[in-house]
Order: sequence, then structure tokens, then C-alpha cells
Amino acid sequence: MKANDVVFNEEPRVEEYGAVVFFQDLYSNKWDLLQLNSTTK
Repeated sequence: MKANDVVFNEEPRVEEYGAVVFFQDLYSNKWDLLQLNSTTK
């Protein structure tokens, strides 16, 4: 994603439910990307 000029608003972090990172796409839309852990339903 960084190779395509995606701007990350913070470093990825691990929460109780899984990993999360916030970023902006090429048009300044803000997104959050989640990777839920196996215990999250």
C-alpha cells in the first residue's frame, strides 16, 4: 500500500478484537482495516 502512496494515519496496533490500522486512500477517503482474531465472532 505504501508503494501506491497510501497515507497511514497511525501505526498498526493490536486491540482485544484483533489488529487495526487507519489510512487514507489516494482521494483522502479515510479507511480502517481490521484483521479480527480467531476468538472474535
